[in-house]
Amino acid sequence: GDSDFMLTGDIYDTEGGPLKPKQTTFFENQNGEFSSSNLIFAPNNGTHAWGDYDNDGDPDLLTGNNDLLSPIHTPIFENQGGIFASVVQTLDDYKVQFAYFGDYDNDDDLDILAVVENEDESLTARIFKNNSIAKNDAPTAPTNLFVSINDDIVTFSWDSANDEETPTQALTYNLRIGTTPGGSEIMSAPALSNGTLLLAREGNVRQNTSWPIRSLAEGTYYWSVQAVDQGYKGSAFATEQMVSLPDGTIPVELTGFAGKLDGDHVALRWHTASETNNAGFSVERAIDEGTFESITFIEGHGTTTLPQSYRYQDDLLGLAKEALHYRLKQIDFDGAFAYSDVVTIALPIPEQTVLLPNHPNPFNPVTTINYTLSQASQVEVEVYDLTGKRIKTLVDSFQDAGRQQVTFDGTGLASGVYMTVLRTAKGVDMRKIVLLK
Repeated sequence: GDSDFMLTGDIYDTEGGPLKPKQTTFFENQNGEFSSSNLIFAPNNGTHAWGDYDNDGDPDLLTGNNDLLSPIHTPIFENQGGIFASVVQTLDDYKVQFAYFGDYDNDDDLDILAVVENEDESLTARIFKNNSIAKNDAPTAPTNLFVSINDDIVTFSWDSANDEETPTQALTYNLRIGTTPGGSEIMSAPALSNGTLLLAREGNVRQNTSWPIRSLAEGTYYWSVQAVDQGYKGSAFATEQMVSLPDGTIPVELTGFAGKLDGDHVALRWHTASETNNAGFSVERAIDEGTFESITFIEGHGTTTLPQSYRYQDDLLGLAKEALHYRLKQIDFDGAFAYSDVVTIALPIPEQTVLLPNHPNPFNPVTTINYTLSQASQVEVEVYDLTGKRIKTLVDSFQDAGRQQVTFDGTGLASGVYMTVLRTAKGVDMRKIVLLK
């Protein structure tokens, strides 16, 4: 997912010797530090272009080379797992001044536009069609678009897309922001509204999945984003989003948002330094890699210059997962909204397999039966009366380790004491429940 680069130029002898032939050095990005990789001869006065011409997910190299005497003349270098190998092509017979990738016939592979030099030194543009059988699929559209506001910085963010050929971390993105629906007055993307790219190049925000813009004026903005793969195939644009910015003020200045695991609950707390037109906060939760869903709404304090504190406790019972992700959707009275940063809570596997107290108890007629599993197991949860007669089987299935729950409806039963029984590979556990009508 890191961007590498190539450098072409004349090579000088450091001791004043003769000028060496032009060369191109490929520099590999290793976590922000660049080191030179395999060396190839560069073209004289030519150009370079990157693109996945063989649709294997790796960017290949296309060069212009107008020197037929060059030891390496083939202008296409195939990326074979990070090693570039020259490929014999029809272009070997031409002195190529400039070369570009593009799918001119819309058949899902990259063709080549080459400007070649003729014997009389005139130039001719030629198109070389890619007859590859392998075709390139478009990426999926980005999801979970949201906006966060911090002082005068508005950050547009989204979740990564996926692609059949290009690795997720190598996808780039085109961000479009306008002051009208579908517009691009603030930031334009070189693509049609249906996602078709107008230029065979990476997205305008590269591999970033968030993009900050400073000092946007008051008003309503419309924005969307698309993914672009190594074969320069664009996804559809994500569903357009809208964000309204107030006149020179921050509607809600969020000074902190945090969460911690507290027994069978997650305790969320957040604070504001001031609020303007704040209707409240929708608390949203995503389970593992799922989508965010609202789980509650906490009313705000409208307009105030005084600091405010909020809290919410999320029940973990029934959430047999590895991690929970939370964010706040702050909503103004006029419907404008902004998202906070995401807080992630890792969920440990319960240490015991145990049947927990039901809630409510006594109940009429519905109660929730809670239990924890320290390991994946075949699980049975049943309800009996005091004579030992089985009233109902609530669970009979294989379940993952974690916190679980099931609902019991006592409609049609007489008031009295009943027993819930949990059977797993760890043994049997029982608890009394009281139906009171």
